Formats: sequence, C-alpha cells, structure tokens
Amino acid sequence: MTSAPTHAVAVAPEELPLDDSELWTEPLAPFTWRTTLYSAVAWPLPALSIFFWYGVLKLADWTFWDVGKMLRVPRFAAQMTMWLGGVRVRVGGAHNLDRNQTYLFISNHVSMFDAPVAAAGGVINARSFQQASHLSIPVYGGFVKMFDQVLIDWKDPASKARAHGEALTRLQCGESFGVFPEGQRSDDGKLGPFYDGAFRLAIEAQVPVMPCALRGLRNICPPGEWRARPGVVDVLYGDAIPTAGMSLDDVERLKRRSRRAVNDLLRSGAAPRP
Repeated sequence: MTSAPTHAVAVAPEELPLDDSELWTEPLAPFTWRTTLYSAVAWPLPALSIFFWYGVLKLADWTFWDVGKMLRVPRFAAQMTMWLGGVRVRVGGAHNLDRNQTYLFISNHVSMFDAPVAAAGGVINARSFQQASHLSIPVYGGFVKMFDQVLIDWKDPASKARAHGEALTRLQCGESFGVFPEGQRSDDGKLGPFYDGAFRLAIEAQVPVMPCALRGLRNICPPGEWRARPGVVDVLYGDAIPTAGMSLDDVERLKRRSRRAVNDLLRSGAAPRP
C-alpha cells in the first residue's frame, strides 16, 4: 500500500528563521580618555534636565493636565535631554504610521537610554511594561507612575498574567503598546531571540505589529557601561504587519516575520517616503 503524498506548507521568505550570518551587528568603538572625560563633564547637564522636566510634568500632573496622555511635551523633554548630552535623535519611516491606528510596537533593546530615545522619537503615544521594582528608583520611578505604565514582576507568573491582561485590555480600548521582545539588552550588538508574549498580545487584540529599530545607540552607551559619548541615534519605523484573521497558532510565524523586519531596519534603515 502506498501512502498518500504529503504536501509541504509554503513558508513566505519573510517568515523564515533568521540565520546568524543575517543578523546585523551594531558597531562599538572602544572608549578613549577623551570620551571618558566627555562623559564625566557633559552628562550632569542631561541629569539636571531630567530633574527639571520631572518637576514641570509632576506639577502639570497635579494641576490640570493628564500627563499620561501627553505626547508632545514629554517628547520635547526627551529630545532636549538627549541633545544636552550630545545625542541627536533622528526619526525615519514615520510616514508608515497611521496616527488613528492602534499598534503593538516592538523594538530592539540595546542600552539604558532606550526609553528616553524611544520617547524622543515617538510619533504615537504608547504604554509599555515596566518592572515593578523600578518604582523605587528615584525620579525614574516617578516617571513610570506618571505615565501609567503597566507594572510587572517577570519572576512571578501571577504578575505576568495580570500584566498581560491589562495590556490586552488597553490595546482593545485603542491604546498602543510597546514591548522589547528580546526581554533583555543585547550584549553583542546582535538582535536576540524574541519571546512569544508580544505577539500573543497582538493576535489576541487583532492589532498590527509595528517594527521599530533603535540604531546607533549601542555605540553611545552600551550595556553595562557608565560612560556615554555623543552621536546620532536613528529611531526607525517599518511597515506594519497585520494580524487580522490570525490565531494563536500563528504566533511563531508572526514572531519570525517581526524579528526579520526589525533586523532589516537595523541593516538598511527605514524605507524612504514614497
């Protein structure tokens, strides 16, 4: 008896797993005595800027503004803070964003400056997950609370389930959400493996995934380094990846497609405006 022929399921090229040879590596130059001196002298200015803007936004939040729903003022504050440290933030691919659309933003994770740089290059207001312990960090914890981030304890399954449910509710109510799907900063400058959580969220909420890349930041302030030097960081937005009609069985292929999209942005940059 001959067995029935089997038919292989066609896989789109953008959904194939990334090979290590395809991964773009963020360059990293050695620090010199000049850049070390620059860090010691220049970075007190951004630190003062953070305290100043925290006071301004806290006062606004106490009075008549809902700071958590603001975009332009926090974006300007983040841009000014980075500029004082010699970091210029450029935005590419903003034309790919529909300001009336809810997105699940995903981005590479490379530096302790990821959050302010993402804020400086933000085009649409979005919440994100924050480790619950961050609330105890002076000033930074105040920003976490002020901007109504979703708190999570990654070691506690109950906390993760609650945070997932809260993020899903926000997406379903029309609030965009941002996730670093690597879960930790990249030590070698390459895009790390992605976890499933962000893509489960996008499919459950039926919102498109918006790939985003922070390019150039590792060379300014790499993981584990206290020094930071001047430079240019690009916040790059790609083409939205639709999830309409997908089920949780599609998490893996959505994850592969999204990781490839972020890697392509890091390698080639955002597509020019048509």
